[in-house]
Amino acid sequence: MPHISIKLYPEVGTAKVRFVEQIVKDAMSILESSEDSISVAIEEITQRIG
Repeated sequence: MPHISIKLYPEVGTAKVRFVEQIVKDAMSILESSEDSISVAIEEITQRIG
């Protein structure tokens, strides 16, 4: 089961849903997996790294 961990700034807003949907579609295609086998975790971060 692939697990994808994403860190985003809160200002991403509604684009977050579209982003996750596309990531899942790409993972399904590349890994030849079903949607049910992929999990995604989103962590909103407040500090810029680097």
